[in-house]
Amino acid sequence: MGLLAQAAGEYASAEAAVATLANLASPYLQLAAIAANATISEPFEVMASAPPRMPTDTGTFVVERPIQPQWSPWVRRELDANALKEFSQAVEAHPRKDRLHRAMAHYSLALDKLDPGNWIMAAEHLYMAVENLGRVVHQRLLQAGGLPDTGESKHKLAIAHGFQPANEKDRSHLNRYDAWVRETHVFGGDRDCYKKLLDASDKLEHGLSGFDEIRGHADQATLKAYGYVRRAILREAGVPKSSELFAKRLDLPLGPLRPIMVLEGTYTDTSTTPEPNPDPIQEPWPIFDGLQLAVEIDQVTDGKEDARHVQLKVNGDGSPLSPAQTVHSLKHTLLYQHPEKGTVTIPVSPTEITVHERAP
Repeated sequence: MGLLAQAAGEYASAEAAVATLANLASPYLQLAAIAANATISEPFEVMASAPPRMPTDTGTFVVERPIQPQWSPWVRRELDANALKEFSQAVEAHPRKDRLHRAMAHYSLALDKLDPGNWIMAAEHLYMAVENLGRVVHQRLLQAGGLPDTGESKHKLAIAHGFQPANEKDRSHLNRYDAWVRETHVFGGDRDCYKKLLDASDKLEHGLSGFDEIRGHADQATLKAYGYVRRAILREAGVPKSSELFAKRLDLPLGPLRPIMVLEGTYTDTSTTPEPNPDPIQEPWPIFDGLQLAVEIDQVTDGKEDARHVQLKVNGDGSPLSPAQTVHSLKHTLLYQHPEKGTVTIPVSPTEITVHERAP
């Protein structure tokens, strides 16, 4: 049994109901992901129904169920139901719950990209969450100052916080004010982390640098930024500091567990044409076509002390796909990506993994 989010309404067809209600319900799964700081990976199973009103009536239903496997976090996290309820109620009561939901949606997408190989896309989604949070903070500051949400009010706030325009037509001080809001109220004054996340996002979005430079910024900022952004979401929603959702045990973000089987070996290829001095550029060597082998997650069992046991199912005999190729030796290992430790190799049975929240 997984998480269930419900939405209701009247629609002319099941297709129209699914199209609208699924988008109304899914933000509450994202809310749960923020609360637990753990991914709830898409795709979701969607169920819509129009129940019969009388015993003699006929009801209708439609179920959309994904075929591909859904990745789970490394471990199961338990939350106090009252803390989750208070968070949900706080978001619903917030005057800019639309912005909070957008921030949570991007944070959830960043959780789904949470591994060292995906820092660039994680950084992009985290910064889009920051942009939405910046707007939420700005409107809180307007309300605290008794100001309406207008351009003139933003101008007054910017000046009040020390950002002066160069002349009557200059508006660059508003951009500096926006940056101050994000750096101060989302990143707690950590300018280095804010700047690196901003650079990674801007240079990716606008094509200002190569992926190597973008990755450099993302590597240094992304993991720390998860903490800043999540805490800002909770804080701006109005969650009290005493809430369990601020507990240290929830600090580490949990992405999806995507174990990788690594196969290494030697082989011969009868289709290879001997060349005295082969040029690998002009005359590419024959490639290795792969193995008849597929691995899937068969069973997940939650253990004690924040551990999860994952049983894998191996399909295929490991023989080469090409009849001209013969494998002479083969060894395999399992690994997964952990945000703090990077690549973690599993020193156990080739078809079983025990994963801990804090990698060894």
